[in-house]
Amino acid sequence: MYSVSDAYKIAIQENTRSFYWSGLIVTTEGKEYPFTNKDIVKGSGYVTRQCSGSSEIELGSVYAAEMGISLFSDIDRYSLENAKITLTFHMTLHDGTVEDVPLGIFYVAEANRKIRTLEIKAYDAMLNFERAYNKAQSSGYPYDLLTLICKDCKVELAQTKAEIEALPNGTALLGVYPDNDIETCRDLLHYLSQALGCFCNDW
Repeated sequence: MYSVSDAYKIAIQENTRSFYWSGLIVTTEGKEYPFTNKDIVKGSGYVTRQCSGSSEIELGSVYAAEMGISLFSDIDRYSLENAKITLTFHMTLHDGTVEDVPLGIFYVAEANRKIRTLEIKAYDAMLNFERAYNKAQSSGYPYDLLTLICKDCKVELAQTKAEIEALPNGTALLGVYPDNDIETCRDLLHYLSQALGCFCNDW
């Protein structure tokens, strides 16, 4: 959860708002491509986030956020494989100042070239958990299991030990049955989330 000012909360609820987006693309080779509102094809940008796959609450959901954008750019699309995109939303407040709100970090999954534009689809770091589950991690306390999973998948754990332990079963010793259908770290996250009465995301 990202905290914004009271002035932002007022401005975002107005019938008319003045805002713009900006971002930075960093390739796996370290090359940087900043972009601003004028580089974005009008009406093309979106960020989709959800906690459940339906209208009902689904404990244990581990959905990834999706970002799509079209840019007026001549960047070589092949250089953008797994590139990192940092996206920021800028809201103009009533006093004329601009408040910046980070929209997250995404990793390019698709980059398609059109005649004048580059269409990009990217996902957040939840996809990093799509790696083989280490069978040696068969039991442990929730915080310890989450720490190991995040370290293996190179994702920073946002919660503190105290925050995890405050959840239902947060201090319980959990174990994985020998006969299970866990194949990836994301599968293990799903069962951990169910046991803790919550869901996982990367926002």
